[in-house]
Parts: sequence; C-alpha cells; structure tokens
Amino acid sequence: MDGGTDGGADGGADGGGRRGLTRTAIVTAALRLIDESGPSGFSMRRLGRALGVDPSALYWHLKGQDELFQAVAETLVSEVDLTTLPWDRSWQQFAEEYAVRLHAVLLRHPNAVVLFATRSVTSPDAVRAADHWVTGMVAAGFTPAESVRAAFALRAFTVGAALDAAARSLAEVPAAPPAGPPPADTALARGVSGAGDYFRSGLAAMIRGLRPDT
Repeated sequence: MDGGTDGGADGGADGGGRRGLTRTAIVTAALRLIDESGPSGFSMRRLGRALGVDPSALYWHLKGQDELFQAVAETLVSEVDLTTLPWDRSWQQFAEEYAVRLHAVLLRHPNAVVLFATRSVTSPDAVRAADHWVTGMVAAGFTPAESVRAAFALRAFTVGAALDAAARSLAEVPAAPPAGPPPADTALARGVSGAGDYFRSGLAAMIRGLRPDT
C-alpha cells in the first residue's frame, strides 16, 4: 500500500531528483496524468516533466512503471475509505457498500478503470476488508472457496459496469437512448426507454441471489 514511505531515498544529485520528492507525490501526479490521457498516454518521461524532475529520479522511489501503476490502483482503493465501511453489519450490506463506493471511485477516474481492472490490490486495508467479507460469508454457510468466487464475481460486475460507463463517457455516448416514443410498442422497447442505470439494481440482484452450494 502506498503510504508515502520512500525507503530512505529523497533523490539527491546522483538520482537527478529534486529535494522533497516523495512516493506519494509521484503516485498522485501519475493518477492526475492518467485521468487526463489514460494509461496509453502516460510515460515516465511525461511524469518527470509534470513533477519538474529528471525521469531517473522517479526510480529512486519506484522500480518502474508497473510498480507505479500498482500504487495507482491502491490509491484508487484508498478513495473507497475502507475504514468507514459497515464492518458491524451483514456481509450483504458490507459487500454492497464496498461495491457501490468502488464503482463511484472508478467513475471519477474513467481513464484509470482499465488499469485498475488488470491489477489485484493487496494493501493491508484491502486484504483486511476482503477477509472480513469472506469471513462473514463463511459464517453464513458458504465455504471459503464459494465466498472468494462470489467476491470475485461481484468485483468483476462492479468494475465491468464502471468500464461500460467509462467507455460511454469517454466516447460521449449517452447512457440512455434519447427521449421520444419507442420504435415499437413492445415490452423490450418500453423496457429500454425506462430502464435507466442498471448498476445498483444489478448489484442488489446478484447479492440476493448468492446462496451456498451445499
């Protein structure tokens, strides 16, 4: 987890760095650049320019771009504010609130959704939240394997819904068809015109439908 610790390196003259450069500042600036242009438009050289340092200074704090992207993914999870999740409520309420918050974070950073989707976050707070979730499901009769499968499925749905919304936003495609009469008087046409956003209802349906296999 990115906690701003720099491993004792402040990037002196030998590193081409600027005094006071920190890992936290690097990760924050990287997320800002990704928000602007996406991972494909990101480079360590551009990040160095944004921070006013030689790109070589960045490697005093991170081994490379992959480690940096991992830290960005962990920063996104930190925006979920895991410490204020409903830890004393049911696993269903805990899972729903986690997913809703994560979805909202990803919508705030549409250019970072693909980056997040391709990484597993293993920071201490994220692991603690996942273990609490799985422990609650096991107490309700699920096996550990069933619980982890369910957690993976809910995460995939949450990230996938955010990716769908992000793609539409970045392509400037409306989330719903333009207002007007349906093309035909069918249940499908009426449903499409009145469907609205599907994430919250789909998430609730998935959680309601989870049952132990045994």
